[in-house]
Amino acid sequence: MNDVEENGTGAIEKDEQFVSEGADVRPNPRRQKLQEAIERATMQSGEADNVRAVQVNMDRSGAEHIDAQRVTLDRSGANSLLTQSAELTDSGVLNLSGENLTLNASSAIIANGQTLNFSDSRAVILGAGQASVESSTIGMLAAGEITATGDVNSTFLFGGNVSAGGDVNVSFNAISAGVLGAAFGAAFALVWKLIRR
Repeated sequence: MNDVEENGTGAIEKDEQFVSEGADVRPNPRRQKLQEAIERATMQSGEADNVRAVQVNMDRSGAEHIDAQRVTLDRSGANSLLTQSAELTDSGVLNLSGENLTLNASSAIIANGQTLNFSDSRAVILGAGQASVESSTIGMLAAGEITATGDVNSTFLFGGNVSAGGDVNVSFNAISAGVLGAAFGAAFALVWKLIRR
């Protein structure tokens, strides 16, 4: 995906290749000619800046941005991932967005999908139409329907229908978060009034 080439001055030049179905990739004239982009991108123990393909499989690899219909990450990571369907195993992503997302023993800062299966994983913000969560820790969970099994820990929980087969520990739900916010606002206003005297 990335070609790193040393020029005559000792500096290293890094070129970026987008992988997209049916598109031609224009090579750097100083390096070996690149083949036409392919429908499937597979990486093992490699790194890429941007990857665009119909299907992406990564094993012990990393990428800045991935845009694909189907993504499978195994012990890999990405800064942002936009997909229709993704399966992450022992992987991490900063921003994950798609329709059908499955995370196993993985982590995400922000994950947003229509259907989300989250098992033994961690997230800061998790949003979904339907979420199935098993033995995970989540900062803020917002979903229309939530099915929880195992121990699920969340600081904030906003959900329509919640079905729990295990312990769901929530620090703040929508009502308690509102009460806490109002109490914090009132305390701040009182302290501010005392300081201004």
